[in-house]
Amino acid sequence: MIDEDKTMELFGYYSTDLTPKSNKKVVAVCDGCGKERYGTKHGYHDLCISCCQKGKHLSPETRKKMSEARMGRKSPMLGKHHSQETKDKIAEGNRGKIISLETRQKLREANTGKHPTPETRKKLSAAMVKRHELRRKQNGR
Repeated sequence: MIDEDKTMELFGYYSTDLTPKSNKKVVAVCDGCGKERYGTKHGYHDLCISCCQKGKHLSPETRKKMSEARMGRKSPMLGKHHSQETKDKIAEGNRGKIISLETRQKLREANTGKHPTPETRKKLSAAMVKRHELRRKQNGR
């Protein structure tokens, strides 16, 4: 069912005010598990995808076909590289993001006891020198 109060709180309108084919977002609650999800009024369903799939089982033949079709296929990016333009877009999107304390702690624990090779240390040093030079230029020093 559509949660009218939550929809109003988040989006500023009630689903009853929308046209039947409206693509505006609404908050829906699954009738099966009670999970809250966002969708459009036009694409609204009473059950979430996981509840719709409950009780449905694939035959062994279908499972085998699906497995064979997937064989040999890995990640679509395997063996490929991002272009410099794409790398720049990713960097711009990540610029200014604040990493939570919890994530910092996990990174700290994951990297404890690891020591970079002398070659890696030289690369990191060169990158930091370059970064400081860029900042000095930006600040006009």
